[in-house]
Amino acid sequence: MLGLLFAAGVVTPILPGSGPDRQGAIQSNGDLRKGRLGPSQANQQTGVGGGGGLGTQLQTNTPLARLAAFLRRVEQGHAPWADLNLDDQQTMDFLIWSLPAADYPKAFALRRELRPQLLRPEFETSLVRYWREFDPLAALAAAQTAREFNSINLIGDILRGWGDKDPAAALTWLRQSAGESIRGFALAQVLPKLARTDPQGAMAALAEMPSGLQKQ
Repeated sequence: MLGLLFAAGVVTPILPGSGPDRQGAIQSNGDLRKGRLGPSQANQQTGVGGGGGLGTQLQTNTPLARLAAFLRRVEQGHAPWADLNLDDQQTMDFLIWSLPAADYPKAFALRRELRPQLLRPEFETSLVRYWREFDPLAALAAAQTAREFNSINLIGDILRGWGDKDPAAALTWLRQSAGESIRGFALAQVLPKLARTDPQGAMAALAEMPSGLQKQ
C-alpha cells in the first residue's frame, strides 16, 4: 500500500534512520503533494493557539499534530455513516505509521472526539494494527477501553498478529488477563498459531476452550 502511495507521489518514503517530516500540518491530501503549510495555516488546522477540539493541546509541526489535524478535517467533511474513502484511509495509515512509538497512547486518546458511527472504529483499527507490532500489551490495554462492539474486534486483531510472532506469550496474556466473556474467542485466535510450533501445547490449551462448538 505504501509503495503505491510513493509511486503516486502522495507521500515521500521514510529512509532508515530518518524521521517523518516534522514541518507543517495536514489540511488535505493535496497538501501532501504540494508541500508544507505556513505556521498560521498549521495553527488553524491543529487548533493550537485558540479554540477547542482535536489537537488543541498539541504542539504544531509534529507527527501527532498532523494526525490530529487530518482527523479533524475528515471528521468535519464526512456525513455520519459514510464510508472512509481509500485516499483518506491510506493517508491516515501513513500518518499513524509516521508516529514515534511514544505517541501511540496519545494518538489513541484522540478517538474520544471522533464520531463512533464513522471515523472512531476505523481509526482505532488502523492504529492498533501498527501498535501491536511493537507493543502488543499496550495495544491490548487500549483495545479493552474501546466501545464494546469494536473492542473485541481490536483484541482479535492484536492476538492474531501477536500469535504470528509469539503465540506462547499471547496465550500467557489471555490466560492471565482475558475475561470469561472473551476467553473462547481469544483462544480461537491464538491456538491455530500455537499449533504450528507447539501442537501438543495447543491441544492441551484446547481443554480451556469453554464452548464445545469452538473446540470442534
